[in-house]
Amino acid sequence: MHRALSVQTGLSRRNTMAKADSRYRNTTAGSLAYQLGWFSLALGAIELMASRPLARTLGMRGQESLIRAYGVREIVKGVGILTSPNPTPWLWGRVAGDALDL
Repeated sequence: MHRALSVQTGLSRRNTMAKADSRYRNTTAGSLAYQLGWFSLALGAIELMASRPLARTLGMRGQESLIRAYGVREIVKGVGILTSPNPTPWLWGRVAGDALDL
């Protein structure tokens, strides 16, 4: 009985999260967050895979490892934004990271 209860509770929790997630994406803010999540993934992938040409273009020769670290950070934030039922903390984390870059 306990196992059945936990399985049933897990299913209802996932259904609730899915409903909250789909409702959130139907708002303007949710749509923008979703797009920002994909942008973060794309930017992070570029920073990881093309750190040398990117460093050269930005005038940051010798800082390729820093650019790759930024790429990892962007990918983590993008995954968090896209997979979380409430992406707000991930969005604020991204804002804080961008502020540190300045």
